[in-house]
Formats: sequence, C-alpha cells, structure tokens
Amino acid sequence: MQNRRTEARSGRKFFQTTIFLVLGLELCGFIGAYCQDSSTLTALEVRDNAGHSVVIQYGLNPSATYCIDPALGEFELPPGGCIGPSMCVSLKDTRTGDGACLGEGLLLDVRPYYSPSQVDTYRVAIAILSYPVVLRWPADVATQYDSMKIVDGVGGFLVSADMLAIDSLVLDSALVPELFIIASNPHVISAAEVQKAPDDLSFTLLWNYPNPFNPSTQIEYVLPVSANISLSVFDVMGREIKSLLTENQTAGRHTATWHAEGIPAGTYFAVLRAGNLITTRLLLLLK
Repeated sequence: MQNRRTEARSGRKFFQTTIFLVLGLELCGFIGAYCQDSSTLTALEVRDNAGHSVVIQYGLNPSATYCIDPALGEFELPPGGCIGPSMCVSLKDTRTGDGACLGEGLLLDVRPYYSPSQVDTYRVAIAILSYPVVLRWPADVATQYDSMKIVDGVGGFLVSADMLAIDSLVLDSALVPELFIIASNPHVISAAEVQKAPDDLSFTLLWNYPNPFNPSTQIEYVLPVSANISLSVFDVMGREIKSLLTENQTAGRHTATWHAEGIPAGTYFAVLRAGNLITTRLLLLLK
C-alpha cells in the first residue's frame, strides 16, 4: 500500500511538471481536412496551499466557435464548475445575456483564430479554500503571443502581471475570485509544419484514434532513435490512471492501445517520456 501511495505521488508530480512543457496541441487531428492551421494552446496550473491542483487550457483554432465545441475537446463542467471538493477553477464566459454560451465553465476554452492581430480575453473563475494559491504557465509563451497579461476583475487594481516576463503568480487571499487573461497577436503555425515532424522522425506523440473514443483508443508515437520510453495516462488532477508502456524501443513509429473499460468518461492526458523529452496529448473518453 505504501508503494502505491509513493507511485501515485510520483505520478502527480511528474504530470504537474510535464504539463507546462507542452505547447501547441495540434487540434487539427480532431477535424481533419477542414483545419487549415494548427491551434495554439497554453496551459495554466492553479495549485492551492494543500497541494491540490487543476490544469486549464486556453487558446485558438480556426475551426473553433465562441461556444462549446466538443469536437475540439471542450466540455461543460458539472453544476458549480467544481472537479474537486476544495477547488473550483474554470474558464467562464466573458459575455453576458444571450451571448453567453459556456454554461458552468470549461477546463479547455478554444477560441476562433481569424487574424495575427486579434486580441482575446479569457475569464478564469477561482473558488478555493486553502490559500495562498500559485498560478503557473509555460515560461515561453512569447513563442505563442506578442503580449499576454493577467489582471483581476477590477482592471488590475489587485493583480496585474506580464505573463511574458514571469511564469508564476501567487494569490494570497480570496479577494480575487476571478482573473482575466488578455492575449494579443497570436503566432499560429501552419498544419503543414505541424505534420512535418513525424516524417522527419522527430520525437512526436500523434493524435490517438478514435478520439473521442469508447472503450479503447490507439495511441501512435514516433521515436527518432532507440530509447527507453514510458507512456502513461493521467486525469485532469494529475493522477496516473494507467501505465501503458515502460520499455526500450527502436526508432520509428509505434502504437499502444488504452483499454478504458471501467474508467469514468472525461478528459485525460497521454504523456510520453523518453529521457529528457516529454510530450502529451488530450484524450476524450465518452460513455
């Protein structure tokens, strides 16, 4: 039992470390020929003083709408927007009235990409019992946007930070129930560039098929050289759900299968690791 607890803690630590090394989840895999550009996604981890954490993601895709797009991995949270007993963190609608359509909030908010000069605002609602709270995001968001800042709901009176200059922020109290992320001038690469990597035998975790899926899915990945690899599935709280592979493999394309019988429907992450190289993919299990 002690070994299982140690393994669980290690899995959570590994997931929470690796999630911020992952940028540009190419959602073109969901929509095939209709996608002319890849999406750009940024991960934000919110961790309370008790060690609980939630990872949300926001970004752009040319095939997205401002409402909920299940084909792109967007799903409404249950009433209250909570996924745990002590933390409620979600991406809420910035619009009100008839224009609002994100319901109880999302863990993934994908907006339509239409211009390299567009500006998007993402609303992060926070209800947490244990403070202080630490927010973390990738250190290299400047590769995705010319500008990204985070402010409180009253225009930056209590919280105002340049997310390109720092990669974390501490909230000391519940005086800030929501934050706004303002992202300007996105950098979106072409789908052709995204798809080039597997042909060049770069370290790549491809989109699983089918996705969404029930009850099993094929996960394909590419290794440029022989390596000791591990492939595991984590839930949105950073808990390891299944270790699929831990072995030495030769260079080339490989496939693993996740049989998810008995696993609740929801959003999961496949995490592939080879030495210091880490990459991840979103998995959508439907029932």
